[in-house]
Amino acid sequence: MEGRHGDDTKDVLNFVVRREAASVGSRSAGKQVRLKLENLVSTCPDCPVNVDFGGISVVSSGFADEFLGKLFLRMGALRFMAALRLRTVSPEVRSVLDRAILERLQREGPDG
Repeated sequence: MEGRHGDDTKDVLNFVVRREAASVGSRSAGKQVRLKLENLVSTCPDCPVNVDFGGISVVSSGFADEFLGKLFLRMGALRFMAALRLRTVSPEVRSVLDRAILERLQREGPDG
Protein backbone atom coordinates (compact mmCIF):
# COMPACT_ATOMS: atom_id res chain seq x y z
CA MET A 1 0.00 0.00 0.00
CA GLU A 2 2.69 2.50 0.95
CA GLY A 3 4.61 2.21 -2.30
CA ARG A 4 1.67 2.80 -4.58
CA HIS A 5 -0.83 4.74 -2.51
CA GLY A 6 1.07 6.15 0.45
CA ASP A 7 2.51 9.60 0.89
CA ASP A 8 5.55 9.79 3.14
CA THR A 9 4.96 13.41 4.11
CA LYS A 10 1.35 13.14 5.32
CA ASP A 11 -1.19 10.62 6.51
CA VAL A 12 -2.93 10.83 3.14
CA LEU A 13 -3.38 8.08 0.57
CA ASN A 14 -3.35 8.74 -3.16
CA PHE A 15 -5.62 7.05 -5.69
CA VAL A 16 -4.84 8.00 -9.30
CA VAL A 17 -7.89 7.10 -11.38
CA ARG A 18 -5.97 7.03 -14.64
CA ARG A 19 -3.59 4.43 -13.20
CA GLU A 20 -6.29 2.33 -11.53
CA ALA A 21 -8.93 2.28 -14.29
CA ALA A 22 -8.61 0.30 -17.51
CA SER A 23 -11.01 2.86 -18.98
CA VAL A 24 -13.46 5.52 -17.82
CA GLY A 25 -16.07 4.80 -20.45
CA SER A 26 -18.14 1.97 -19.02
CA ARG A 27 -20.22 1.01 -16.02
CA SER A 28 -18.16 -2.16 -15.49
CA ALA A 29 -14.92 -0.12 -15.37
CA GLY A 30 -16.52 2.18 -12.80
CA LYS A 31 -17.45 -0.80 -10.64
CA GLN A 32 -13.90 -2.19 -10.73
CA VAL A 33 -12.40 1.16 -9.74
CA ARG A 34 -14.99 1.64 -6.97
CA LEU A 35 -14.08 -1.74 -5.49
CA LYS A 36 -10.38 -0.83 -5.52
CA LEU A 37 -11.10 2.49 -3.80
CA GLU A 38 -13.40 0.87 -1.23
CA ASN A 39 -10.64 -1.62 -0.41
CA LEU A 40 -8.10 1.19 -0.03
CA VAL A 41 -10.41 3.18 2.26
CA SER A 42 -11.08 0.10 4.39
CA THR A 43 -7.35 -0.56 4.87
CA CYS A 44 -6.90 2.83 6.50
CA PRO A 45 -10.30 4.19 7.55
CA ASP A 46 -8.81 7.24 9.29
CA CYS A 47 -6.64 8.30 6.33
CA PRO A 48 -8.10 10.67 3.78
CA VAL A 49 -7.67 9.62 0.15
CA ASN A 50 -6.79 12.02 -2.65
CA VAL A 51 -8.72 10.75 -5.68
CA ASP A 52 -6.78 12.22 -8.60
CA PHE A 53 -8.52 12.64 -11.97
CA GLY A 54 -5.45 14.17 -13.63
CA GLY A 55 -5.21 13.47 -17.35
CA ILE A 56 -8.89 12.52 -17.63
CA SER A 57 -10.94 14.94 -19.70
CA VAL A 58 -14.18 12.96 -19.92
CA VAL A 59 -15.94 10.07 -18.17
CA SER A 60 -19.14 8.28 -19.09
CA SER A 61 -22.21 8.75 -16.95
CA GLY A 62 -22.28 4.98 -16.29
CA PHE A 63 -18.68 5.06 -15.04
CA ALA A 64 -19.43 8.06 -12.82
CA ASP A 65 -22.53 6.42 -11.35
CA GLU A 66 -20.83 3.09 -10.61
CA PHE A 67 -17.69 4.72 -9.27
CA LEU A 68 -18.79 7.69 -7.19
CA GLY A 69 -22.60 7.64 -7.30
CA LYS A 70 -22.81 4.28 -5.56
CA LEU A 71 -19.84 5.04 -3.32
CA PHE A 72 -21.44 8.29 -2.11
CA LEU A 73 -24.67 6.45 -1.30
CA ARG A 74 -22.88 3.61 0.51
CA MET A 75 -20.61 5.86 2.56
CA GLY A 76 -23.04 8.68 3.23
CA ALA A 77 -22.35 12.34 2.60
CA LEU A 78 -20.34 13.14 5.73
CA ARG A 79 -18.07 10.10 5.57
CA PHE A 80 -17.58 10.52 1.81
CA MET A 81 -16.56 14.16 2.20
CA ALA A 82 -14.26 13.39 5.12
CA ALA A 83 -12.60 10.39 3.50
CA LEU A 84 -12.24 11.44 -0.14
CA ARG A 85 -10.69 14.53 -1.69
CA LEU A 86 -11.28 14.85 -5.41
CA ARG A 87 -8.24 16.36 -7.11
CA THR A 88 -7.39 17.61 -10.61
CA VAL A 89 -10.97 17.27 -11.83
CA SER A 90 -11.82 19.07 -15.06
CA PRO A 91 -15.08 21.06 -15.10
CA GLU A 92 -16.56 18.58 -17.58
CA VAL A 93 -15.73 15.56 -15.44
CA ARG A 94 -16.91 17.34 -12.28
CA SER A 95 -20.25 18.02 -13.93
CA VAL A 96 -20.73 14.34 -14.84
CA LEU A 97 -19.69 13.22 -11.34
CA ASP A 98 -22.02 15.72 -9.63
CA ARG A 99 -24.93 14.65 -11.83
CA ALA A 100 -24.26 10.95 -11.20
CA ILE A 101 -24.24 11.43 -7.43
CA LEU A 102 -27.40 13.55 -7.50
CA GLU A 103 -29.28 11.11 -9.71
CA ARG A 104 -28.19 8.13 -7.58
CA LEU A 105 -29.45 9.90 -4.45
CA GLN A 106 -32.75 10.74 -6.10
CA ARG A 107 -33.23 7.11 -7.18
CA GLU A 108 -32.08 5.30 -4.06
CA GLY A 109 -31.55 7.83 -1.29
CA PRO A 110 -33.57 7.80 1.93
CA ASP A 111 -36.15 10.17 0.50
CA GLY A 112 -35.75 9.16 -3.16
